[in-house]
Amino acid sequence: MDPKGSLYIELSEYGGEGRIELAPPSFRRQTETKTDIARYTKTKVVNGKAVVDSIDYGMAEIAILLQFVRKAPFPINAEGFLEYCDSLDEKDTKNSSELFKKIYEVAGEIKEGNAGSPFVGLQDQATVSSG
Repeated sequence: MDPKGSLYIELSEYGGEGRIELAPPSFRRQTETKTDIARYTKTKVVNGKAVVDSIDYGMAEIAILLQFVRKAPFPINAEGFLEYCDSLDEKDTKNSSELFKKIYEVAGEIKEGNAGSPFVGLQDQATVSSG
């Protein structure tokens, strides 16, 4: 954890370079995430009301997760993340799924910690050794 309240995941363990910075999502990121989710949702009209017909859960899940990413060596959107994952998987097919799990874990810890100090107890879990 740094003084700005950010947490970092070192990418060397996943076949990448650099690191990902995670933090509680800003209002802007939360709003952008809602917009992204709407892009992955199809609606239909039933009895004059719009209802959800289907959701691309995979892309929506990535969009929700990425709202916690403040900085990364890829465009911070679902497509950018998937393209980056493709490059990690060229080195080892488990790299991207392991990275996704780690981001999910750290984002969950950030979310759970929002009730009090948002980063209580996160320092050990948030820093990944470089190998």
